[in-house]
Amino acid sequence: MTVDNNARYWAYAHYLIAFSRLLSQEYQSESILGTTIAKSSGFQKLSLPATPINHDTLSQALRHAWFTELLITEKIKYPDLLPFAIPWSMVQTYYAIHAGLRSYFIATGRTDISTHESALQTISSDICNYKNRFPSPWNCVLSGDVNIKPLYVSNIPDPITLQSPLYSPYRNNLWQHYGLFLKTTRNRQIERRIKTWKKQNHVGRISKNQRQQIAQNLQATTIFNALYRIRSRANYQDIDSFTFCNASNIDFMELQGAMIQIVYHTLFVFEIMIARIIRKKVFEVTIDEFVSTNLGRAASNTIIKRWSYIKASF
Repeated sequence: MTVDNNARYWAYAHYLIAFSRLLSQEYQSESILGTTIAKSSGFQKLSLPATPINHDTLSQALRHAWFTELLITEKIKYPDLLPFAIPWSMVQTYYAIHAGLRSYFIATGRTDISTHESALQTISSDICNYKNRFPSPWNCVLSGDVNIKPLYVSNIPDPITLQSPLYSPYRNNLWQHYGLFLKTTRNRQIERRIKTWKKQNHVGRISKNQRQQIAQNLQATTIFNALYRIRSRANYQDIDSFTFCNASNIDFMELQGAMIQIVYHTLFVFEIMIARIIRKKVFEVTIDEFVSTNLGRAASNTIIKRWSYIKASF
């Protein structure tokens, strides 16, 4: 049991560390990320939605994202706390990004997206339908049956051949880890759909054709589905993988740092699009309101830093 729990911990850790390292590999600076997004045709087509934006609701959603990000960021100052805090950091990583996602939906005129499921479905549709809006690797999605070989993830040129997340993200191709993260997430989504289908149809087995039908009907899997999966496992199912793992304080520091970077870069993507839609001057008002508070003054390495790059990008 201890061995299995240890393996689960390192699987989660490697997925998140690989994602963070991939972002650093692809974008050596925030300037590169900002310029990449600002030059895309999808970004340049962003405009105010037909439905008027509720700026109070948008500002609240952004502050939710920034507040949760600060909680994740501040914790790394307390290494002795991290062994106990890491499961909740995984949860907070998802929730900080989910708040950023909600902000993006509000800015683009979608105010009726109230559940995690609907949010994940909608962002999947946006990534697939607005192909030049989201930069790599956020624009990489996996569709269809994961058992097909060779298995390709959209916008990743090479097939996904990595078999285990336990391989080191420091010595292996980071795109392979990213693709495997999507593959294993989608496989769990398909298995849940199959379990539901069996229960509804009162059968114990499923045909190959029916399985393929379920896989084809399932919406494309994105990195947001993968982060939601990590959140669910850490929050509800796998506390023993943290209790019995053999990670050291240095390992926990590395994982916490990876989650900080994932949140930082993902919020950057949403924020630059929101600023394009509502105009930079309007966006800056919300930032100024937040950083003028006692808690907001701690944001020098989060939204304040990001904003300096975002406003210079377009």
